[in-house]
Amino acid sequence: MSVTRAWIEEHLGAGTRDRPFSFTYGGSRSADLLPGWRTTVDREDLDAGRVRHLLTWRDLRTGLVVRCEAIEYTAYDAVEWITYCRNEGDVDTPIIEDFKPIDMVVDSGGSDGFRVYHSRGSDSKVNDYELLCEPVSKGSPLGLHSHGVKTCMEGPSGSPSVEYMPFFNVAAGGGGIIATCGWSGPWVGAFTCEDGGLLRMRIGMDRIHLALRPGEEIRGARNLVLFWEGDRIDGHNQWRRLLLEY
Repeated sequence: MSVTRAWIEEHLGAGTRDRPFSFTYGGSRSADLLPGWRTTVDREDLDAGRVRHLLTWRDLRTGLVVRCEAIEYTAYDAVEWITYCRNEGDVDTPIIEDFKPIDMVVDSGGSDGFRVYHSRGSDSKVNDYELLCEPVSKGSPLGLHSHGVKTCMEGPSGSPSVEYMPFFNVAAGGGGIIATCGWSGPWVGAFTCEDGGLLRMRIGMDRIHLALRPGEEIRGARNLVLFWEGDRIDGHNQWRRLLLEY
């Protein structure tokens, strides 16, 4: 079984609680709410190299419908997904906040700590797009923002790449993942080591705090994750080939 296939069964299969996204709804965590909502899971072969996965959760009490559309790239050990929230009820929903389209863990494979490779953004400086490597270990988390500040209200513009680019290569031992958060506005990211040699990666839009009126829908970022083994440059080459083909 491929790494991606195992990941999809664990995070996008029926009955699992560990979804690759998270949000808070009416003060409760989505991980606690979604298992109790009406759920449907569908799968469709799009072509020889792509499989579409569609998961839908429906809250019968408030009318909120959460939909996760994922594309599995079978030749590249990669998966892409978008999460939507729609109000199909007759009144405003409870508050939706802390919406993180990427909320997942990476296994270190027994190695000591993680390294997060990422690039600076462009702010008309001599070090624009400089490649950075930052270690992450227990007690030493890493926080990144599109403007280098906590909220977009404090930043100079709505660009997603003033301070840092929203591309991340998380390496540990002889492998890792490349992830991107496709969002045209401010984003925030947090990389935190947990027990058991795991790193939790939470990336998403900044300052989400809203209610949906009847018929309204929002979507999160379009995310793409590629799993790689071997040298880090091997992962980058797989990533290039994936983007060139699709």
